[in-house]
Amino acid sequence: MVPAIFVIAVAGFVLNSLVHDPVPTGITFALILAGVPVYYIAFGARGARR
Repeated sequence: MVPAIFVIAVAGFVLNSLVHDPVPTGITFALILAGVPVYYIAFGARGARR
């Protein structure tokens, strides 16, 4: 139950920031998403060896 409440609360914070400050929030999301391929390049090969 607690994880569901946490996810709902975080979703509320994200939606609030998207509504009130869409440009900085969009830039932040873009930076976070840009790091995903870097993570898989750096750590993806380790998982394949297991």
